[in-house]
Amino acid sequence: MKKLYLTKIILIHPILYTIIGLFCGLLYIPTINAYIIDLPSSFNPVGSGARALGMGGAFIAVANDATAASWNPGGLFQRNKPELSIVYDNMYRKEERSIKEKYQSHNQSLSLTGLNYLSFTYPFTLINRNMIFSINYQKLYDLNTKYLLKKSGKIIDYTQKGKLCAYGFAYCIRILKNLSFGFTLNVWDDFLNENGWYEKQIDFFPEYSAYLIRKNDFSMNAINANFGFIWKINDSIVSGVVLKLPFNSNISKKYFEDNQSVKKTEYDNETLEFPVSYGIGIAWDFRDNLIFSGDIYRTNWNHFIHRSSDGIYSPITGEPPHLSNVKPTHQVRFGIEYLMESNKEDYTIPFRCGLFYDPAPAKNKTDDFWGISFGTGFITEIFYIDIAYQYRWGNDTKEYILENIGFSQDLKEHSIYASYVYHFGLK
Repeated sequence: MKKLYLTKIILIHPILYTIIGLFCGLLYIPTINAYIIDLPSSFNPVGSGARALGMGGAFIAVANDATAASWNPGGLFQRNKPELSIVYDNMYRKEERSIKEKYQSHNQSLSLTGLNYLSFTYPFTLINRNMIFSINYQKLYDLNTKYLLKKSGKIIDYTQKGKLCAYGFAYCIRILKNLSFGFTLNVWDDFLNENGWYEKQIDFFPEYSAYLIRKNDFSMNAINANFGFIWKINDSIVSGVVLKLPFNSNISKKYFEDNQSVKKTEYDNETLEFPVSYGIGIAWDFRDNLIFSGDIYRTNWNHFIHRSSDGIYSPITGEPPHLSNVKPTHQVRFGIEYLMESNKEDYTIPFRCGLFYDPAPAKNKTDDFWGISFGTGFITEIFYIDIAYQYRWGNDTKEYILENIGFSQDLKEHSIYASYVYHFGLK
């Protein structure tokens, strides 16, 4: 496998070059593998919206609002008026690092705010069937992280920035009175903003004023499809199933290197193969104003593959797939929603809470992440506003990133989601 090891640094003075060459042989520090894609946010495919997140993400069988296209497109039929939805999120993440050997590593905190979801849905009737069409935008993966390592006069500064998002076209049809089917076609491209990420690593030797800079720029485009069913078993119990098909994405790569003497730029085309994922959920309408929901969701991360001109690697570990031993992950999510109506029944105040187990893939195991969430809002016939808070944490994770020096990381992530939905044609 290919790793980013310390390379020779050409200096003007040949004596200094010889000294540093000998010195660096004793100063080796393992660095971030060139084929790892570090996803500090949840690795698992999830949907959007403050209502769903307030219920812990247990939304596969509920999926009856404008964000259904991102959770289970089979639930879109439950929208009976045209509507516009928008979701913003704010995330604060703290990463506490530890290394067993005599290295120095800095903790990191990061705060991000931006558009999480945007959609327009339009219901209609054709051949005596209720149908609905939706167009949407969804931010799927956050790719912002940073590592800073120091030892005996050498500094390794690694930065990764970017995001992966998709534009979706969803359709749903009510097949039977108690059964609906829907699909979402997602296009991953740079239509409105950049869809990709970049990696930058600087190896710096302060004592000799020497450095090595390496940078990778990645741009991704792809098309994939998600399918979903909603089955109303009886008046109080609903089941949902969702399948997100595997797909191949095309990656345009630009590599830049500056070793203080020579600068070079290279271009390459690579492939990132995303795995299949699927889940099942159940919702119990205990009363007209009280809902319990639960989901189980599996992603086959052992089939997550990075193909480049140098070979085939796992984006999780940066090693060939047969050496990575990456396991599938299984999410478990639970949620509750209680609706309190006003005396005049002209508005409703919801109260929501949820908890979840959200493991991330790793080498030889899965990294355990847990979370809790709370939410509320204000619902009227014309519009509704939702807000949710989510806390996600995990201890002793990402040991595979720098496993040779005993690296591990504790993560604490706070997120706030705010949604606004407006119904057209109502007064």
